[in-house]
Amino acid sequence: MVGMHTEVRRKIQAELQKDGLSAYLAITPANFFYTSGFHSSFLDLSWRMTGTDMVLIPADPGLEPVMIVSDFLSGAAGRATDIRDIRPYSMWIEARDLDVVASRPNEAQPTLRPVRPEQYRHAEIADIVASVLNEWKCAGGRIGTDLDFMQVETQSHLVNACSRAKFVDWADAIYRLRAIKHPEEIRRLRNAAIVFDNMLARSFGGIKEGYSLEEMRVECELGAIETFRANPSIGEYQGSWAFNAIGIGDTNRVKNGDVIKVDAGVRLSGYYSDCARVAIFGDPLKEALMVYDALNRAYDAAALELKPGNTMRVVHQVAEETVRANGLPNYTRGHFGHSIGIDNLVEERPFIGMNDTFLEPGMVVCLELPYYPPSVGEFNIEDMWLITDNGAECLNFVSRDLHLV
Repeated sequence: MVGMHTEVRRKIQAELQKDGLSAYLAITPANFFYTSGFHSSFLDLSWRMTGTDMVLIPADPGLEPVMIVSDFLSGAAGRATDIRDIRPYSMWIEARDLDVVASRPNEAQPTLRPVRPEQYRHAEIADIVASVLNEWKCAGGRIGTDLDFMQVETQSHLVNACSRAKFVDWADAIYRLRAIKHPEEIRRLRNAAIVFDNMLARSFGGIKEGYSLEEMRVECELGAIETFRANPSIGEYQGSWAFNAIGIGDTNRVKNGDVIKVDAGVRLSGYYSDCARVAIFGDPLKEALMVYDALNRAYDAAALELKPGNTMRVVHQVAEETVRANGLPNYTRGHFGHSIGIDNLVEERPFIGMNDTFLEPGMVVCLELPYYPPSVGEFNIEDMWLITDNGAECLNFVSRDLHLV
């Protein structure tokens, strides 16, 4: 794992040099983890903490990267990352050991009672960034960062502290790098996909008259937990999510003829799965069968286009045209899937839409064929696919056939 993050930073440095940038400042939870290998609990806990823990990567490979992290997490960060230069900022939390806290301040040690902020100080963090850029002799350079996702308060303090630097948005470049996965990332994503298969089996296994969305969500969660308990080596279980649906309207309880969609995933060692299947309880409406048939045919056609050298546009066009040719001539959708990895919003750039991003070996994408007709119910077929040298490998094993209960 340490090797993976070292390799990530080398890729970033090469890209920085190509773009004429002096450094990259990672601020999002995903990019902080991607560049350091450390899960910051504060970044994961709340959007309000974005702009606190950061990683600075110099374009010059002769310089060392720097992690900026709270004094509370600095010890844990040092154990988890191969970044040697860790610079702490102060938080409200008292976590010093008893030998310090139980001692009395004296002339030799007058700072045993530091004034702590109520949470943290934006200015203190920005000043650390400025001091690093000064040390690297690039205080007046162009600094790539996650500007798309930066809070105004964070940006204003950085601009004030680093007055000669120019911060530029580099989110697209990072997403391009993240789209091609390291073998360790592929291993984690493969395991996360397998966990979904077990979540689905557990949730579909519970379908009965009156089955509720809440029960289905719990069964999904239990399926994930049971998979981890049976094989803890599969990875660190960090929770699951679900975007499920039952029937039409707001009843949210299974009745005859209802379309049931499980669209869910898991977070495993920092990496997400995102997959979906459909069941119908009792007597299916002919409209429901027609919709599923159109989506399933389109899925098979689009999956054949998942191969190196094809663009996202080709896959999108084949998916949309096949749905239209099978009974839904006016069907439209902006994208038919996305990259996947470490974003807590699950869906990552690039999207399988009308863009000319090329599919490349090492990409992991979610191909999905959704449709949500209000009078029939919600449908989605979705798997995770690894793009290989010759085509694509589906990381899910569960059948895509319509599940009739």
